[in-house]
Amino acid sequence: MQNFRKMGALLGAGAVIFSLAGCADRNGNGQPDSAATGGEVGNAAAGATNAVADAGGTVANGAAEAGAAASNTAAGAGAAISNGAAEAGAAISNTAASAGAAASNAAAGAANAVTGAGAALTLTPKIKTALGTQATSGLKGSSIDVDTVAASKTVTLTGTVKSAAQKTLAGAIAKKNAADFKVVNQLKVG
Repeated sequence: MQNFRKMGALLGAGAVIFSLAGCADRNGNGQPDSAATGGEVGNAAAGATNAVADAGGTVANGAAEAGAAASNTAAGAGAAISNGAAEAGAAISNTAASAGAAASNAAAGAANAVTGAGAALTLTPKIKTALGTQATSGLKGSSIDVDTVAASKTVTLTGTVKSAAQKTLAGAIAKKNAADFKVVNQLKVG
């Protein structure tokens, strides 16, 4: 903006200097002919005034154009910032939704694990009771341990029985009482 003011001042000063040059040597003999008349001075002043006005108009137009360019640039930057903020908001929303889904899945998995652990806790005594009831008849004299693992849905029978028939009977009783579990019969006959 200061450069426009300096340019206007220089143009105005140049117009005044050239208009006053009319007071100098008009016939080319190196001597001033005469002082400029009032009309000549008035015309020179009017010319200088017009030149300064033109320079001022040029400066004003340049300033208006610079202001419009700055306004357009600011509007473009504002739009870019707005778009960036909208994109960031969408990304945050998507991330939050994904985290919510992951948390829901984890909660469901935990609930299943707790349910499975609860089933395993009740399953071991249930199988031992069923084997004990059979102790008076087919499993008399056997020593059977029951281990239930909910995570792998496995029931393991360990210990000793008197015959292969007792081993098979114990396995069948365990499978009947733990239908959804795999029964691993590691009983020893002896």
